[in-house]
Formats: sequence, structure tokens, C-alpha cells
Amino acid sequence: MKTIYLFRHSAPDRQSTAANSQIPLTADGKAAAKRFWNKIRPSEAVAVYSSPYRRAYETAEAISKSIITDARLAERETGEQGTFTIQAWARQYTDCDFANTGGESFRTVRTRMTAAISYILTQTKDGEAAAVVSHAAAICAYLQQYCTITVTDAGKKLRRITFSGATVLNGPISTPSCFVLRFEDGVLRGIEYVGI
Repeated sequence: MKTIYLFRHSAPDRQSTAANSQIPLTADGKAAAKRFWNKIRPSEAVAVYSSPYRRAYETAEAISKSIITDARLAERETGEQGTFTIQAWARQYTDCDFANTGGESFRTVRTRMTAAISYILTQTKDGEAAAVVSHAAAICAYLQQYCTITVTDAGKKLRRITFSGATVLNGPISTPSCFVLRFEDGVLRGIEYVGI
């Protein structure tokens, strides 16, 4: 059995005027990342991988100082600034080929996320684990191949995620949070959600 701890980054500074990829965590977000890691600290050996986005990398720093960045773990590109509406956000969950002008579809994101996590699994031995820090939309795009994801309230970004008929999450994906994925012989056998 191999385990992937698939983290959503901690709380970003929503007041930042930096480019999306450079938005940092708040001071509270950094502290929350450390507390959250201590809450779920696995007993298995852990390698740490991160999106190159600053908020993800700063979350990964709460786990380890030895971090492998992988651009395939980056957030979904939403396209032209200011044009990605709540309706577009909800649509990506029912139409994986939908992409806002200049943005990525969930299918495109799923392809790169799957390639990254498949590679990470090849680098992880049985009985070991990897921590992977990414972003909510990228994580959902990846999970869609295994789970049913239904938007329950687009305005509040609430989702119901089910795996093999069981509810994994019914609500928001908190910052930080983690989906614990258990693979056996390359097949996802179990998934659980751990929120802050």
C-alpha cells in the first residue's frame, strides 16, 4: 500500500496584489499549515512535492525543508482576468472540456495532475507515503477520475465528493485540508478527507 497525502494549500493572503502564482500565505495561514501537519502527521516515510505557486510551496515548508516542485501540480489557469464567473466555476464540474477563454479545462488539468501523481507513486515504495501540496480546482480535476463531484452551492463553492458510493466530503474544501489516497498495485483503494 502506498499513500498520497494530497493537500490543499493553507490560507492565502486574499489582499495581495501579486500575480496569482506569487500570492503568499497569511501569517495565520503559515501557523495553520504547521498545526494541520502536526494533526495528521503520518507514521510512514514521506517525500514532499509541491506546486510551484508560492502559497502551496509555503504550505509544503510546514512539512519539510526538502521539497520537490512540480509544475504539473499548479492551479488550474482560469483564463482572462476578471472573466471567470461563478457559473463558469460550476460548469467545469459538469463539463470537463469547458475552458474559459485563455484558461484550462478540467480534462487538461486532470491529465497533468495524473501524470505528476503517477510519477510520484513510482518514486514511493510500498509502506511509504508522499505529501503533495496543490490547489482545490486541480485536486478536484484529478479526483474526478475516481469520484463523483457535485456542486451543491456554487456561490459558496460547496461540493459533495463521493467515492464508491460513500461521501468523502460534503461542503467546502478548507485551507488547509488533505485528501488521503491509498493505492494498492496502482489502484486507488480508499480515500478520506481531513479538514482543519
